[in-house]
Amino acid sequence: MMYSREIAFIDAGIDDIEALIAGLRPDVAPVLLSPYKPALVQMADALRGVVELRAIHIVAHGRPGEVAFASGALSVENLGAYSSELVAIGAALSERSGFNLWSCQTAKGESGRACVAALSRAAGPCWVQSCRNPCTPRRT
Repeated sequence: MMYSREIAFIDAGIDDIEALIAGLRPDVAPVLLSPYKPALVQMADALRGVVELRAIHIVAHGRPGEVAFASGALSVENLGAYSSELVAIGAALSERSGFNLWSCQTAKGESGRACVAALSRAAGPCWVQSCRNPCTPRRT
């Protein structure tokens, strides 16, 4: 992977991935996540040896309290299973950076706030971005 100041991990379940990638700023490197391997494992692998990132963007569908990756949901209930991956992901961020989570509804309600707080504790500051358009599942 070429070195960029920011990386956008894009879940395979997102609609119109090509348009999303085409619309990224030049300093944001896209990484497409496979639906066949846990998303956090893929992210940790991709970030091995990377340091001082300004931001990590995570683009995926969501539900209250979870990030709905095509490879499986991430929530407070299973976050502990990925503790080493979260530490590795957080290590790639610079001191004043964090995650931009582009995942509709993930931060909604009590379970959503708990999910975002747990992500922040495990890997670094997590900011939830609002979706401009409602998330719709990919049609197959």
